[in-house]
Amino acid sequence: MLRQILRKKSALALLASTAIAFVPLAAAAIAFPDPFAGRSVQVIIGDAIRVVLGITGSIALLMFLYGGFTWMTAGGSPDKVEKAKNTLTWAGLGLAVIFSSYVIVNFVIGGLQQGAPAAGGGTTTCNCVCSDVSDSPATDLNMCRELSANPTSCACE
Repeated sequence: MLRQILRKKSALALLASTAIAFVPLAAAAIAFPDPFAGRSVQVIIGDAIRVVLGITGSIALLMFLYGGFTWMTAGGSPDKVEKAKNTLTWAGLGLAVIFSSYVIVNFVIGGLQQGAPAAGGGTTTCNCVCSDVSDSPATDLNMCRELSANPTSCACE
C-alpha cells in the first residue's frame, strides 16, 4: 500500500518536473508584443501618474455629488448640513491638490521628456520630423511619435 502511494507520488513528481522543464521552451515559441511599444520609461510613468490623477479627480467629483446630495436631503438638520459642508470643503481642497499635482507632474515629466520644462500640458510645439513619417501633420512631438512606427526616430526641428 505504501509502495503504491510512493510510486504514484514519484510518477506525479516526475511528470510535473518534466512539464516544468518544457515551459521555457513553450514560452520562447510565443512571440510576446512589446508592452512599452518603444516608449521611454519617463513617458510610461507620466502616463501612469496621469491615470491615477484622473481617477482621483473622478473620486473628487463623486464627493461633490455626495456632499450636495447630503445637503439637499438634510431637511434642515444642523448635523447633516455641517457634514455636507465639510464634505464639500474637503472635496474642494482635494480637487485643488489634484490640480496642483497635475501641473507639477506635467512640468516634471515634460522636463524629463524634452530636457526642459514644457508648457501646455507637457507637450512641445515644433516642426516634427520622423524618419518614417513624411509630411507629418503633427506639430506636437508626442502626437508625432504616436503616428510613427519608430517613435525614437522623431525629433523637433
